[in-house]
Amino acid sequence: MVTQLTAVTEYVKLWERYREHGRCERPHHTVSLAVAKSMGKGSYFACQTRHNEIYLIRHKRLPPSKASGKHGQYTLLDNETILLGVRRYLAAQSLGSATPHQFCKHVNEVILPAIALCDKRSTICERTAHTWLKKLGYTCTDVKKGLYHDGHERPDVVEARTAFLEKIAGYERYVDHYANISLIY
Repeated sequence: MVTQLTAVTEYVKLWERYREHGRCERPHHTVSLAVAKSMGKGSYFACQTRHNEIYLIRHKRLPPSKASGKHGQYTLLDNETILLGVRRYLAAQSLGSATPHQFCKHVNEVILPAIALCDKRSTICERTAHTWLKKLGYTCTDVKKGLYHDGHERPDVVEARTAFLEKIAGYERYVDHYANISLIY
């Protein structure tokens, strides 16, 4: 961002000088190339500098970075109003209760209609909701109750265990007897 702002500043300063002389046929192009070259950049950077100047004049800020979008594409989540609505919804949810399905439903039925985006292209699917949640720093995990119950307290299991313990107790009597005999020898 600082590099882009510096380039636009230098571009405007140099363009004013070129404009005063009036000898240059294409001052915008020539100036942007000179600025890009002085910064060690190429013709693409020069074109972006001209674009950034126009964008700055119209919107009073630099254009948003395409690096945040997947493959340089903008999504509905890049819209500040939608992002604000999404963050409000997620903040209102209790810890561990937000699911991609509920999130998708809320976005499609509450947030998007609130800003008059109701056509087919302005809805999201569950997969997109999952991606948005990951982009916002949430992780999907399976929630378990923490209690493991494998049926070891069923009546038939308790009965079998009791019978087994009684049988083992009967064998312990013989084990003690033979252990004493072996000590005598």
